[in-house]
Amino acid sequence: GKLILKDFTGDLQVEGYDGKEIVFLKTSFEANDGSSVSKQAEELDPTINGISDNSGIGLQTQKNGNQITVKCLLPGLHTSEYKVRMPGKYSLKIVSNCERSGNITVSGMRNEVEISNCQSVKLINNIGSIVLSTVSGNIDLENCELDKDATLSLVAISGNIKADLSRVDTEEPVSINSISGNVNLAL
Repeated sequence: GKLILKDFTGDLQVEGYDGKEIVFLKTSFEANDGSSVSKQAEELDPTINGISDNSGIGLQTQKNGNQITVKCLLPGLHTSEYKVRMPGKYSLKIVSNCERSGNITVSGMRNEVEISNCQSVKLINNIGSIVLSTVSGNIDLENCELDKDATLSLVAISGNIKADLSRVDTEEPVSINSISGNVNLAL
């Protein structure tokens, strides 16, 4: 399967595991305008631009075959941090708008990971193709592996790239580009 995450606010953590379920945990919620949010307001199901929250935690989920798309519905003045546990064999794609994005950490995935973000992206102990791009953030790979037929594409604009690859068993292209940042590659 494939999980697509769109427009998440605040920091996002994704962990791959051997189970079959996708679990979302909302770890924090705050208004960026400095006002406090009551417990009752946190529990309201938002409807934004006619899209309803069908998760109970500010997310809309849609399933199409073996692809699941989850969109964060929180308005721009609010942020929330989420943790996601998902089957490590799923493919993962994360797309975030610059005005809403936070740092993203992904660990334990065993398939393709594709992320487009405006803040920092960190991958830990992942195996498979990695396609990452960020603006105004760093890219950090720790103990990642490229298996057979895996590709690696890292692009950072105004950010540094640090890639520690413990195994490279691919003959596919590898591309690492940084504009206004340093590149540190360990093989």
